[in-house]
Amino acid sequence: MAQMMVWQAIDSQPEFTLYRLSQTPLGVVDLEWSPDGRHLWLGLASGYTLMGGATWPIPIVVNRDSHAAWNPNIYGDTWCYKAHDWSPDGRQVVFVRDWHLWLADADRQDTRPIPLPPDTESLRSPLYSPDGRLIAALGSRVADGQAFYDLWLLDPAGSAPLRLIENAGFGAFAWSPAGDALAHLGQAEDESLGLARLWLAEVGSGRTVYADLGPLPGTEGCLSAPFWVMDGDKALATVLQRPGVWLVDRQGQTQWLDEERLALPPDKDCGSADVSPDGRYAVLCSGLAMSLVDLTTGDKPPIALNEACYTRSRIAWSPTSTHFACWDGYGGGLAMVEAADGTAQVVAADGSWPGWSPDGRHLAYWRQNHNGYSLWLLDLDDRATIRLTAPSPDNPLQQIQIPQGWTVYPYDITPRWLPDGTAVAFVSRQDEFPEAYLLQLPQ
Repeated sequence: MAQMMVWQAIDSQPEFTLYRLSQTPLGVVDLEWSPDGRHLWLGLASGYTLMGGATWPIPIVVNRDSHAAWNPNIYGDTWCYKAHDWSPDGRQVVFVRDWHLWLADADRQDTRPIPLPPDTESLRSPLYSPDGRLIAALGSRVADGQAFYDLWLLDPAGSAPLRLIENAGFGAFAWSPAGDALAHLGQAEDESLGLARLWLAEVGSGRTVYADLGPLPGTEGCLSAPFWVMDGDKALATVLQRPGVWLVDRQGQTQWLDEERLALPPDKDCGSADVSPDGRYAVLCSGLAMSLVDLTTGDKPPIALNEACYTRSRIAWSPTSTHFACWDGYGGGLAMVEAADGTAQVVAADGSWPGWSPDGRHLAYWRQNHNGYSLWLLDLDDRATIRLTAPSPDNPLQQIQIPQGWTVYPYDITPRWLPDGTAVAFVSRQDEFPEAYLLQLPQ
């Protein structure tokens, strides 16, 4: 593992210090800070497809101070489910190995398996409760040749596991803000096979309710985790079936957010949704249309954009206020939208994939030019922009050809802010494979 890490300062100027964090056989796919900012989770490419995309990532965990690294010895996260989660204090990490859950100290000083619950053959998708006392996970079992999925609560301290939802269905779930309940969107496994089912389960009493939301299309793939809204009183779920957005309360009452209420074009399906951190506002994206709804009042202020983001991956809510950044992917730039009234303003030309600073005052984003993709920083106080990186115009990477006639350009993308806001880690491809870098910002 030591040969894979370098953590070397390669450029220092009055404005910043740039570090190269990794030197790996096939490059870095993604990166993530622990909640306390002391460790970095890196996903390393295990190979590449014919189109140049990375295959299953292999994770390593790196200590920011000592630079020591260790490998959980697992295949990492996929687009379908998350294979690890950090404890809220960042001191521990839980991960999936051989379909069992393992718990480790962040520096791997203590690693131990979590026993499987009764009649359970595998566990996946671990998720810590907000207070860090419990881990929710989806367990599978086989009966009469058919796989069933249950939602379990596991205690890292070692007390007996609790099956919170039986026959929950394969899907995704989220803790309520207070940690007193879980919302799970799964595929119904009884006589309603083929339906999306949203469960709400209270941890203390074990009381559960569910609502069937509609048929799952054949191309549904992985279900998205629901959002808790309105101070944890309701959950919002999205299914790729028109119109596809529902609210369910803790009594099981269902509210269908129809197209007329959301003012979506009649020929568009509701593709995805994203919710503000306070759970009050929802943005719903459909094709090139985007609608905004105040979930507490039902108001739907029009958004002052000609063409809007068409998936929630292009929505980034401020961590400290009720506005969000979005980009349209068609050269229209990076826009800032105020959820209270829908007013919008383009704040950066050709900006894409923004990442908010923890204090909500800055955006790191990447921007294309004829040489490749570079990282920029936007100060939201005075709207000033600064270029953080700049690919060289004569970079030899531009001459590399991959199959199918695609050309690889240099890029600096995927900004990930250190939790204290003092630095930005990112993925940079200036050589044959992408690696992890860190930009220490001025204080």
